[in-house]
Amino acid sequence: MDLGQLSSIHLSTSFVKLVSFSSIFYISNKKVTGPLDKFKRMIKGDTYQMMLNHLSHTITQLGSSDKWAQFEVIILDKNKIYHKFNWQVEKYIEDGNLKDCWLTTMVSNPIPLGSSI
Repeated sequence: MDLGQLSSIHLSTSFVKLVSFSSIFYISNKKVTGPLDKFKRMIKGDTYQMMLNHLSHTITQLGSSDKWAQFEVIILDKNKIYHKFNWQVEKYIEDGNLKDCWLTTMVSNPIPLGSSI
């Protein structure tokens, strides 16, 4: 499985690229994340904006199966504050363009861990 999702956030704030990895396409979670304008507001809002243009991140796998995986992600934001998230992806099994792709199905609210200074 590729964790390019987080790197995409790190390297670019292109919402089209970010959305291509997000649960906006995951039918069971579309009410929370879609449509695109709602997704933009969510990512740019206070809860998740520290993901955009962050300085660094670490990813630790917490558990997985052939259908899902969960990770602890620690981000150092541009203000040099650490934040911890739980990030879950699931393998999309329906027929179509996304078949066998890993899609984000859950990202927890961030837990601030304090300054790096």
